[in-house]
Amino acid sequence: MNGQNGQNGHSNGGGAANGNGNGNGNGNGDGGVFSDLVVKGEANGAPAKAEYEFTEEEEDRYNSEDLKLFKQQFDVFDADGSGKIDTNEFLLCCKRMGIDEQKAEELRRKADADSDGFVDFNEFLKLDVVGEVLRSYREARQAKENEARQAEARTHVNVARILSVVRAKIDNSRLAFSFARYLVFLILYTTVVLLQRAPIESVTMSAALQNYFVASKFRDPTGYQLIGWEDVRTDTEFWDWHEQHFLELFYQNRYYNNDFFSPIDSHSILQHIKLTGGFRMLQRRIRNETCWSYENLAPFQPDCYGEIYFEGTVGPLEKEPFVGESGTVYEYERRAWYDFGYYSNFDRNKTRAVEQLRRMRQDRWIAKPTQFYRLDFVLYNPNVGQFAIMEFKAQLRPTGIIIPYVEIYCRRYDFYLTQRDWIRLAMEVILVISFFFFVYAEVQDAIMLASRKQNRWAYFDSFWNIIDFIHFSLFLIVMIIWIYIIADPSVRNLLITEEEITMDNGLPVDFTATVVAVESYFAINGFNMLIAVIRILKYLRMNAFLGQLTDALELMRDGLVQFTIVLFIVIFMFTAIGVILFGRLVPQFTNGLDAIDMVLGFTVGFADPAMLFAYDKLYAIFFYYPFIFLMALFVLPLTIAVIMDGYGEMQAAYQRAKRSNLHDVVELMFPEQMYRGFVRSMQIFVRDKENHKRLKFPPKAEVLKLFAELEDRDVIAFSEVRKKFRDKNITEELLTALVDKYNAFQPDPDWNHLVKKEDEENIEDEQKKDKLAKEDNDPEILRTVIEELQLRTDQILVDQQFMNKKLDMLCEIFPTTAVA
Repeated sequence: MNGQNGQNGHSNGGGAANGNGNGNGNGNGDGGVFSDLVVKGEANGAPAKAEYEFTEEEEDRYNSEDLKLFKQQFDVFDADGSGKIDTNEFLLCCKRMGIDEQKAEELRRKADADSDGFVDFNEFLKLDVVGEVLRSYREARQAKENEARQAEARTHVNVARILSVVRAKIDNSRLAFSFARYLVFLILYTTVVLLQRAPIESVTMSAALQNYFVASKFRDPTGYQLIGWEDVRTDTEFWDWHEQHFLELFYQNRYYNNDFFSPIDSHSILQHIKLTGGFRMLQRRIRNETCWSYENLAPFQPDCYGEIYFEGTVGPLEKEPFVGESGTVYEYERRAWYDFGYYSNFDRNKTRAVEQLRRMRQDRWIAKPTQFYRLDFVLYNPNVGQFAIMEFKAQLRPTGIIIPYVEIYCRRYDFYLTQRDWIRLAMEVILVISFFFFVYAEVQDAIMLASRKQNRWAYFDSFWNIIDFIHFSLFLIVMIIWIYIIADPSVRNLLITEEEITMDNGLPVDFTATVVAVESYFAINGFNMLIAVIRILKYLRMNAFLGQLTDALELMRDGLVQFTIVLFIVIFMFTAIGVILFGRLVPQFTNGLDAIDMVLGFTVGFADPAMLFAYDKLYAIFFYYPFIFLMALFVLPLTIAVIMDGYGEMQAAYQRAKRSNLHDVVELMFPEQMYRGFVRSMQIFVRDKENHKRLKFPPKAEVLKLFAELEDRDVIAFSEVRKKFRDKNITEELLTALVDKYNAFQPDPDWNHLVKKEDEENIEDEQKKDKLAKEDNDPEILRTVIEELQLRTDQILVDQQFMNKKLDMLCEIFPTTAVA
């Protein structure tokens, strides 16, 4: 019978098996609830139950005791004794057990298999009504217990948590809005500089001149080789290039169909570009006897020339006039503080230019003292409104080598001419106003820090403040340079005729000062934008996830600086080794900057070491392999280790923050943060703010102001908070939602303190026992421990007997229907 009952799937409140082999009752007294209903029904004088005759099938499946128990359970539901359970009876019984009406109706429909509105005894048996009811009862009881626990956990408010979260969010919001303002400033700044640079016009015009003057070559009359300016290596090739190639390119007078230029196109090249005048040649010389010489070798070669630097501007310059073979006297001139030397001016007449150039060659104008040479001229392209300053330069080193190179600069004649220029001017005005706004904010911060710390230089204690100071100082410098550029007198005082453009003193156009200013302007802007990239790292702290990069850099800063110093020392030493070994073989190792560039190229992999092996295999082995061994196995791995160590520290701090009160702030992703800030900033366009999931709450600044009054107490009862905020126009519902938003509800800390104290006492007892166990094997101590263990064992046995009696009582109330 027991096996049949298990297969039938029936169960009762006492724990009989269901179809899955599990009891529906439990050991927590669920069956007692049902028996209480039976007792209450009998005590209340329930009507006599209709006699029910069991069918043969039921008698075959269950023994008499089982059927008697099932009938008692059925009678609990059948309050009127009709032999059927109607809807009211079923719902009333479920209500007594604490099951809500919706769940009770669901159980009734499940039990009423034939949907006649009643549950008869057969349906009662087949569908395990009692088991279903008891399961629902347990669920309802568990829900009430959970609700009670939640209510107990929501009696107090963690004010410290709310304040810490709100302050962190306010700081992040301020940083985010500052970043938004700075990002607008930076975009405007970048756009203005790009428009000022006009890179497309400048690059294409420079490329055209490069192709025309530099890329073109002539055939050497002695060696029959094709030579361009950058191929010049001897003084003979130097003069041949000028006479046979440059003059032919410079003095064009015919169209490509061999017709002569019209007056309006005279002195034009590449159709669109016109020469403003002639060209000029400049050299800078060094004085004789400016190097160490040996007296015993003086008869062999008495001349000794040292070296001047930075294009011949620094060093022992020769300033005395010299006389050529033709008797021509060449005077030293200083035309500006930045431009000086021996000048030779050429006009737009080709015949005179050829004669003058040949005379200079005969006079040996380029001689031993010459160490820097420049040929420059200015062109104008009306299509883009730009001047081009073209400079052919050469360093004539005292070692005998000639190093030719070309530089081309472009600048606009007027920076405010077209409609696009006026738009840029409006952007420049806005940019300057924004700059002074940022400077004012920084000054206010500096004053506040100086007042708070009683130190006028307190502002510079922060690394980020130093970055801000450098950034805005550079911006002020470039702003001053730009004012000079647009007001440059060398451009404003030009004498312009149909034939040529000259300076107001009649000399050829000289934009040297402008070139220096323009190049300085854009170079400083480039560096300043690099500072801006570093400054952006500060703003990444507006979001904890993005701020990991900034935090990692700060944590590794000290170690990284130290290893960077080591790295530069290693690079410097190997640069010195490279110059020592390959200085006479490899051109890249002839000077310090090129050598450093080459060593760095070996470090990052863009330089080819095969070049060294091609010059000297033994030196290459001695230089390259130790360098790679040291860099690849020690310096770079240790630098990476420092970086990873900083990253590990940052991750540990990030994980600690996620487990702290600030975990909501830390886990907030950047897109969600931006969305929230956007919604808050656009709240004036939201009509139904009271029902908006975010705007229904007061702003964070107002929340901070409200709870700051309670800052002296970390935890406070919710009822007390409700009383304090009663006159703040904050409803209880909104206050509850606000505290829930910051996850600041918690149980009574005094109760937690008692529980914690009890746990600490238990831990202390356990520690004492451990201490006893670790002491020496003293017989008295062992006897005491054995007696205590014996007492505990006896107590466990007594508790077990008591539990057995309880189980016997439960079995009497809900006897099992299982039969062996």
